[in-house]
Amino acid sequence: MLSRNGVYVKESQSQSLIYVCLYVDDLLIIESSMTEIEHFKNKLNFEMTDLGMLSYILGMEFVYRNQGINLHKRKYINKVLNRFSTDQCNGARVFVVGNLKLTKALEENAADSTLFKHIVGSLRFICNSRPDTSYAV
Repeated sequence: MLSRNGVYVKESQSQSLIYVCLYVDDLLIIESSMTEIEHFKNKLNFEMTDLGMLSYILGMEFVYRNQGINLHKRKYINKVLNRFSTDQCNGARVFVVGNLKLTKALEENAADSTLFKHIVGSLRFICNSRPDTSYAV
Protein backbone atom coordinates (compact mmCIF):
# COMPACT_ATOMS: atom_id res chain seq x y z
CA MET A 1 0.00 0.00 0.00
CA LEU A 2 1.33 3.44 -0.95
CA SER A 3 1.83 5.82 1.96
CA ARG A 4 0.06 9.15 1.65
CA ASN A 5 2.37 10.98 4.01
CA GLY A 6 5.98 11.15 4.96
CA VAL A 7 9.22 13.07 4.71
CA TYR A 8 11.69 12.00 2.06
CA VAL A 9 15.29 13.14 1.62
CA LYS A 10 17.24 13.16 -1.64
CA GLU A 11 20.70 14.40 -2.47
CA SER A 12 20.61 17.18 -5.08
CA GLN A 13 23.03 17.73 -7.96
CA SER A 14 25.04 20.13 -5.80
CA GLN A 15 25.35 17.48 -3.02
CA SER A 16 22.98 19.37 -0.73
CA LEU A 17 19.79 17.75 0.53
CA ILE A 18 16.28 18.18 -0.84
CA TYR A 19 13.52 17.49 1.66
CA VAL A 20 10.18 16.44 0.23
CA CYS A 21 7.26 16.48 2.66
CA LEU A 22 4.13 14.71 1.45
CA TYR A 23 0.69 14.75 3.04
CA VAL A 24 -2.13 13.33 0.89
CA ASP A 25 -2.07 15.76 -2.06
CA ASP A 26 0.13 18.49 -0.53
CA LEU A 27 3.79 18.46 -1.44
CA LEU A 28 6.39 20.66 0.22
CA ILE A 29 9.86 20.82 -1.34
CA ILE A 30 12.65 22.31 0.78
CA GLU A 31 16.13 23.12 -0.52
CA SER A 32 18.39 26.16 -0.12
CA SER A 33 18.70 26.67 -3.88
CA MET A 34 15.72 27.65 -6.04
CA THR A 35 17.61 26.25 -9.05
CA GLU A 36 17.76 22.82 -7.39
CA ILE A 37 14.06 23.00 -6.51
CA GLU A 38 13.17 23.84 -10.13
CA HIS A 39 15.39 21.01 -11.40
CA PHE A 40 13.71 18.56 -9.01
CA LYS A 41 10.20 19.74 -9.95
CA ASN A 42 10.99 19.27 -13.64
CA LYS A 43 11.87 15.63 -12.94
CA LEU A 44 8.48 14.97 -11.32
CA ASN A 45 6.08 13.45 -13.77
CA PHE A 46 2.82 15.16 -12.77
CA GLU A 47 1.14 18.53 -12.95
CA MET A 48 1.44 20.76 -9.91
CA THR A 49 0.77 24.31 -8.81
CA ASP A 50 3.66 26.18 -7.22
CA LEU A 51 2.29 28.35 -4.42
CA GLY A 52 5.64 30.08 -3.81
CA MET A 53 7.12 30.64 -0.38
CA LEU A 54 5.49 28.55 2.32
CA SER A 55 3.01 30.47 4.44
CA TYR A 56 0.53 27.83 5.69
CA ILE A 57 0.45 24.02 5.71
CA LEU A 58 -1.33 21.47 7.89
CA GLY A 59 -2.55 24.05 10.39
CA MET A 60 0.86 25.70 10.80
CA GLU A 61 1.60 29.27 9.76
CA PHE A 62 5.09 30.39 8.73
CA VAL A 63 6.13 34.02 9.24
CA TYR A 64 9.51 35.04 7.83
CA ARG A 65 11.58 37.49 9.89
CA ASN A 66 15.20 38.70 9.80
CA GLN A 67 16.05 36.43 12.76
CA GLY A 68 14.50 33.31 11.22
CA ILE A 69 11.08 31.77 10.72
CA ASN A 70 8.27 31.94 13.28
CA LEU A 71 5.89 29.01 13.31
CA HIS A 72 2.52 29.19 14.99
CA LYS A 73 -0.97 27.72 14.82
CA ARG A 74 -3.07 30.77 15.65
CA LYS A 75 -5.34 30.32 12.60
CA TYR A 76 -5.89 26.60 13.28
CA ILE A 77 -6.56 27.16 16.99
CA ASN A 78 -9.12 29.88 16.21
CA LYS A 79 -10.75 27.53 13.69
CA VAL A 80 -11.01 24.80 16.35
CA LEU A 81 -12.44 27.26 18.90
CA ASN A 82 -15.08 28.40 16.39
CA ARG A 83 -15.86 24.86 15.24
CA PHE A 84 -16.73 23.72 18.76
CA SER A 85 -18.36 27.02 19.79
CA THR A 86 -15.76 27.69 22.47
CA ASP A 87 -14.49 31.00 21.10
CA GLN A 88 -16.77 32.97 23.43
CA CYS A 89 -16.09 30.97 26.62
CA ASN A 90 -15.03 32.72 29.79
CA GLY A 91 -11.56 32.00 31.10
CA ALA A 92 -10.97 30.51 34.53
CA ARG A 93 -7.91 30.82 36.74
CA VAL A 94 -8.58 27.61 38.65
CA PHE A 95 -9.69 24.53 36.76
CA VAL A 96 -9.96 22.18 39.75
CA VAL A 97 -11.48 22.91 43.13
CA GLY A 98 -9.87 21.07 46.04
CA ASN A 99 -11.95 18.49 47.96
CA LEU A 100 -14.82 18.73 45.48
CA LYS A 101 -17.11 15.70 45.55
CA LEU A 102 -18.58 14.84 42.16
CA THR A 103 -22.06 13.38 41.91
CA LYS A 104 -24.10 12.18 38.97
CA ALA A 105 -26.78 14.59 37.83
CA LEU A 106 -30.28 13.15 38.09
CA GLU A 107 -31.34 14.41 34.67
CA GLU A 108 -28.32 14.28 32.43
CA ASN A 109 -28.13 14.21 28.66
CA ALA A 110 -25.80 11.64 27.14
CA ALA A 111 -22.58 13.08 25.78
CA ASP A 112 -21.99 12.95 22.03
CA SER A 113 -19.03 10.56 21.77
CA THR A 114 -18.25 11.56 18.17
CA LEU A 115 -18.08 15.24 19.09
CA PHE A 116 -15.89 14.37 22.08
CA LYS A 117 -13.48 12.42 19.82
CA HIS A 118 -13.28 15.35 17.38
CA ILE A 119 -12.49 17.79 20.20
CA VAL A 120 -9.83 15.52 21.71
CA GLY A 121 -8.28 14.85 18.28
CA SER A 122 -8.07 18.58 17.53
CA LEU A 123 -6.48 19.30 20.91
CA ARG A 124 -3.98 16.46 20.46
CA PHE A 125 -2.95 17.87 17.07
CA ILE A 126 -2.45 21.31 18.61
CA CYS A 127 -0.34 19.92 21.46
CA ASN A 128 1.61 17.24 19.60
CA SER A 129 2.74 19.28 16.60
CA ARG A 130 3.90 22.24 18.73
CA PRO A 131 5.56 24.76 16.41
CA ASP A 132 5.81 27.29 19.19
CA THR A 133 9.31 28.53 18.62
CA SER A 134 11.43 30.34 16.03
CA TYR A 135 14.01 28.66 13.87
CA ALA A 136 17.03 30.45 12.42
CA VAL A 137 17.35 30.24 8.67
